[in-house]
Amino acid sequence: MPVITLDTEDLFELLGKTLPDEELRQSLTMLGGDVDAIEDDEVQVEMSPDRSDLFCVEGVARALKAFLEIEPGLGLKEYKVFPSDIEVSVSSTVDSVRPYVACAKVTDLVLNDELIRSLMDVQEKLHLTVGRKRSKVAIGVHDSKDLAPPYLYQAVEPKSVSFIPLARSKSMTLDQILETHEKGKDYAHILDGQQRYPLIVDSKDQVLSFPPIINGILTQVTDDTTEILLDVTGTDEGTVGVVLNLICTMLADRGGKLHEVTVHHPDREPKVYPALAPGEMELDIDYANRILGLSLTEAEISHSLERTGFGPGKFENGRSLVQVPAYRSDILHMIDLVEDVAIGYGYELLEGVRSKAPTYGLPLPHSALTEKLRLIMVGFGFLETITLTLSSPHEQFELSGLPEVRTADIANPITEDHTCMRAHLLPSLYQLLRSNKHRELPQRLFEVGTVISNDSNSLRLAGLEISAHVDFTSVKSYVESLLSNIGMQMEVQPLMTTNAFIDGRCAKVLVNGNVVGFFGEVHPKVITGYELEHPIVAFELELDKLY
Repeated sequence: MPVITLDTEDLFELLGKTLPDEELRQSLTMLGGDVDAIEDDEVQVEMSPDRSDLFCVEGVARALKAFLEIEPGLGLKEYKVFPSDIEVSVSSTVDSVRPYVACAKVTDLVLNDELIRSLMDVQEKLHLTVGRKRSKVAIGVHDSKDLAPPYLYQAVEPKSVSFIPLARSKSMTLDQILETHEKGKDYAHILDGQQRYPLIVDSKDQVLSFPPIINGILTQVTDDTTEILLDVTGTDEGTVGVVLNLICTMLADRGGKLHEVTVHHPDREPKVYPALAPGEMELDIDYANRILGLSLTEAEISHSLERTGFGPGKFENGRSLVQVPAYRSDILHMIDLVEDVAIGYGYELLEGVRSKAPTYGLPLPHSALTEKLRLIMVGFGFLETITLTLSSPHEQFELSGLPEVRTADIANPITEDHTCMRAHLLPSLYQLLRSNKHRELPQRLFEVGTVISNDSNSLRLAGLEISAHVDFTSVKSYVESLLSNIGMQMEVQPLMTTNAFIDGRCAKVLVNGNVVGFFGEVHPKVITGYELEHPIVAFELELDKLY
């Protein structure tokens, strides 16, 4: 969930009122935030990811004004968009790369420190969440004073265009930007496999933006900027429009004047942005009252919705068409309106109702089994651990010597140590031993967890012991006693030559003729590979085959 830092002085100035800490905390909590701290004139609040309109101080102030009824009757806030002759032509060459773009112009801005900081923060949060790290949506903010509309959004060959990107002083081609620029290297994967790259230019062929990578230095925003051109590109037309609405409304709340931009595509009807007219969604009074366990009147429901920023709807036959703000992308179903009715009415006023038909839950078969196995392992003197589910082929197979299987790989791994989902549990336990080799012996560890092996999830139990006096007999007794305590008889068969265990000192575990795991004395190469010095015995069982 995104964490938003709010400057309380800036927030109260936008709000037109100063709030005590406790009232501010309770109000933000009711709006879906989790307040971490209020100190040093700042509020750290973790916002619900579906409320992207609250990712900036302007959006929070707008919501609080309605919720606290600072401006009575505010409800749905309306924004005026002025007409203009600015146009953007979209080439069909972008259809297979990044097909959608929405733009708007904002004038009469005063870019003070608070607005610049807020604008940078909301861009970052939207890119990370709604934008899926820019792969779904990317935002461009441009100083438009030196630009010459109309604009062209097209896809070009990587070496055919060069421009000076932000944070550089020399002109670079698009492929050079992806190879050498920090932002290019961070987001180059989004354009993997593409023969052409998206580009926005003006009528003089001046480059505004290379979305979703970086803007040109020509349109860099400074303290002297008073008019801005916004571009939002992406792969989903609805999301592109909503994100543009979010940026436009926050700038309008700072005194900016919004101007429309018409986007033309050869195969689609022209669209005018920003589209800030409210949408409509039907709300059934009986449905809302049934869900909430209340008997609210039409007036009470209208008042509750106005407190959460919705426009009044005209009721007819117990139903109403509620006006939904253009920046509320989280309203998808009638139940979402009901949730906001509850927020506006006040959660603290909802009374609990005792269930008329009490039921008693039973644990799932595998839950009962794993809980029993955990207690047995603790009784044997083992310490339970929980390790990361992310790993790497090097860790899973090369270091551990365990058999190689097909793994579930991560599309965009952050580090080379976390490139796939784990296929075995034991490598993570070996890692824990390496991290605790300065501790006294013996050490006994176990874990119950899920692995992904050959495209299938598998619930497993793994355990190990490191000590100067462990051998094949001791690990065999652990596994045999473990299975005996859950009413199962173990058989063993020799384990074929493996790099994971010492040859002749390892075995397969069979229950009712089925192979359910293995155990043995860990091979010296594995021990030294993990920078350890003492003998280790280990086992791993597939619990799916036991219940």
